[in-house]
Amino acid sequence: MNPNIHRFIFTVIFMLTGYVSAQNADAPNTAEPTSAAPVLIELYTSQGCSSCPPAEALLNSWGMDLFKAHKALPLAFHVDYWDNLGWKDAFSAAFASERQRRHSLFYNAESTFTPEMVVNGQLGFNGSDAWQAKTAFAQASSLKAPASIPLRVKAGSKTISFSANMPQDEKINVIHDPVLNVVVFENGLSTQIQRGENSGSLLNEGFVVRYYASALESTLKADQPFTGSIPIDHDWKLSHTGVAVWIQDPQTLQCQGVNWVYPISGK
Repeated sequence: MNPNIHRFIFTVIFMLTGYVSAQNADAPNTAEPTSAAPVLIELYTSQGCSSCPPAEALLNSWGMDLFKAHKALPLAFHVDYWDNLGWKDAFSAAFASERQRRHSLFYNAESTFTPEMVVNGQLGFNGSDAWQAKTAFAQASSLKAPASIPLRVKAGSKTISFSANMPQDEKINVIHDPVLNVVVFENGLSTQIQRGENSGSLLNEGFVVRYYASALESTLKADQPFTGSIPIDHDWKLSHTGVAVWIQDPQTLQCQGVNWVYPISGK
């Protein structure tokens, strides 16, 4: 589906220094790097798009199997340009639309559409096409890539603190200053749609991106971990919520070093 969208500029400045310890926190969770390099699978979707539920179902089944095997990190970015077409997506965000728009501009795409699936930053395709999704994943997972980034996450009563140890330049395949990304994602969500193209449907939604920020590596202090503190939204269920990080090359959009901690808390 291809509704017209307004272009807008959404700049995220994410300069983080110092590891912030959360009060009343459980012991920190740690995800050490693995020998295999997990693949990043992004789905651009909307609750207002009638073509999107099959793509989300694919992410929640096939994508979940890859996630449990630590072979891939699926993420559902809910765009906001469908929000004025009959139904406002409960999880829509300007950062999702902007990330997709930048991807489309990079590849000189004729239009921006949903559902779009992007594997490791490469050219997107119809997100409900299971054959193409599995083919793209197989190609991406066969490429030699750096191990995942060590990640430490600690949940408190009001914030989630994280610390990611970035690899040295010679251990990552980038042409220029890499972009460091961090997201909070949530599984086990469902929404009863009242209006729009999916009116009357109960949508089961997983890997929903609830928070996203990025920064150029050069803006961070040298020889120090990528650290930060994320405010906890009262709607998040931490037993179904995770934190993920990855590196992206701004010259090729290749994603690498993907790692995550899930769930943040067992409570």
